[in-house]
Formats: sequence, C-alpha cells, structure tokens
Amino acid sequence: MSCVIPNLLDHPGSILVTDPKGENFAVTARWRRDIGQQVHAFDPFRVASGDATYNPLELIDPESPEAVDEARMLADMIVLPEGQGGE
Repeated sequence: MSCVIPNLLDHPGSILVTDPKGENFAVTARWRRDIGQQVHAFDPFRVASGDATYNPLELIDPESPEAVDEARMLADMIVLPEGQGGE
C-alpha cells in the first residue's frame, strides 16, 4: 500500500498532489470535503472528474498590440515542433 493515501487522510493542511490515475483523489476527496476543506482536481484528461480549470488564453489581453505575439509564444510553449518528442 502506498503511503500517499494515509498521508492525505492525516494531513490537516492544504495539499497539492500529482495523481495521474486519479486514485488518491477518488479515495480522499470526500473525506477532505467532509472536514470542511475545498477540494479541486485539475484533470485535463478526465481521469477523476475534476472541476478545476485553467485557460492560458485568459492571460492574453485581446486589445493589446502584443496579443498576436503572446498567442504565438503560448502556442510555441504548448505544441512540440514536428519531429521533437512524442514520436
């Protein structure tokens, strides 16, 4: 048995956990809510039915003269050039 779940159930403070399979969230989220904590899962692949979201485009002011350059820079950070990684 992993030590992660017992620690999530025991620790009373805020926690940020990387949980690729969603197992830790599934086991501990309800308990943490029951003790009055806010629980959110950033879950872009819908493994744990997360409710937290992040839209990097919200950081770009569409009225800014630099908006197009900022969008290009963001795209360059997100998308790997062809032939680099993920082959």
